[in-house]
This record gives sequence, C-alpha cells and structure tokens, in this order.
Amino acid sequence: MALLTTSSVTAIDTTAIAKGDLIRAKYTAWDSAINGVVASVTDKLIRVLYIGTGGNVTNYFVITADELEDGLWEVSWSADLTTINEEDEET
Repeated sequence: MALLTTSSVTAIDTTAIAKGDLIRAKYTAWDSAINGVVASVTDKLIRVLYIGTGGNVTNYFVITADELEDGLWEVSWSADLTTINEEDEET
C-alpha cells in the first residue's frame, strides 16, 4: 500500500489577480457583463464589489474556482488598465 497519493486540485492563481484589480465578469445566466473591483482573492474564490443599478448601493458577487473550471464565467481583469488579462471557456 502506498503512503503518498497524488491529486489534482483546481484553484485560482492568487499571483495572477489581486485585491484592488479592476474586473469585468459575465456569468452565463446574465444578459451582460458587470464591472467591479476585486475585494478579495483566495484559491477558492474571487469576491467582486460593484455599484448596482438601484442607486447608491454597493453589491458583490463571487466567482468560484469550480465555476471557472466549468466555463460558467467570462472574466477580464487588469491591475493598471494597460495589460488586460482574460479568462473564458476558450482559455
């Protein structure tokens, strides 16, 4: 019996995206993309703050690593608006 096991885990690369980055994301069930600011990043999820259409209210949504892997999100983000990074089902 082997003492070590090998497993493959899907995780968000926390060196690729950081708190404070600008982000534009579209979930497959949404009609249009939403612009926001990355509030936090872990290996499991990205939390995004955005201004809703209902006035002066801040909302948030969460992008999970599993949903990204399943191709449910189209995401582009930038730390400086010079380099735009993209993640979607093709990449």
